Amino acid sequence: MEHLPIKIKGHVLIKDKDTGEILLDQDNAVHPRNAAIALARLLAAENNGAVYVLALGNGGSNVTATDVVEYNDPFDNDYTETARLYNTTYWEVVDDSTSAPDGNSVSFNNTMDGDNAIVTVTLELSAGEPTGQDVSDSGDFNNVYAFDELGLFTDAQPTPWPTWVDPQPAIPEKALMLTHIVFSPILKTTNRAIIITYTLTIALDAS
Repeated sequence: MEHLPIKIKGHVLIKDKDTGEILLDQDNAVHPRNAAIALARLLAAENNGAVYVLALGNGGSNVTATDVVEYNDPFDNDYTETARLYNTTYWEVVDDSTSAPDGNSVSFNNTMDGDNAIVTVTLELSAGEPTGQDVSDSGDFNNVYAFDELGLFTDAQPTPWPTWVDPQPAIPEKALMLTHIVFSPILKTTNRAIIITYTLTIALDAS
C-alpha cells in the first residue's frame, strides 16, 4: 500500500484524586508538524521523539469582569517547531524511564479491534505541588496556578531540561510541543490533589 494515512486523536481527563470529581473531560489539539517530526524521529531511532514533559500554563483563557470565559485558540495550526503554551507556569517530567516523580508515567498499548495504538500520559500533582500555590480556593482565576492550558513536549537532547524554577520555567529550544489544549481555569491549591490522564490514539487508515 503506497498511502497509509495516520490520524492522532487526543483526549485529556483531569480528576480530583481524593473525591473523583471530574474537572476536565475534553479532546485536545495536536500540533501536526511537530507530531509528524516526532514520529519520524522515533522511526529513525533519533532523539527528541518521545513524550517527556507535561507542561501547564495560565494563558489559555481570560475571565472577564462579568465572569465570562474567553478562550484563546490552541496552537494546532501553528506550523513552527518553536510553538509553546501561551504562558507556561509549571511542568513535570512524565517519562518514567528517566527521573519522573512518583505517579507520573508514559505507557503504550495497542487495541485488538482495529489499527489503533494508544499512548497514555499520567501526571499526578500532590497537595504540595506546585511550590508557592495558595492554601485554599480563593476563586482568583488570575492566579499563576489557575491552569487553563496544557501541552505535551518531547525531550530536548542534547540540551537537558533545566530544574523547574518558580514561577517561570524555561522550555528548552529543542523540545517540540506535540499537543495543546485550552480550557476553563482549574485553580490548583494545597487542599486538592489532581490526576491528569492524557491519551493519544494513533490510528492507521488501511482502507
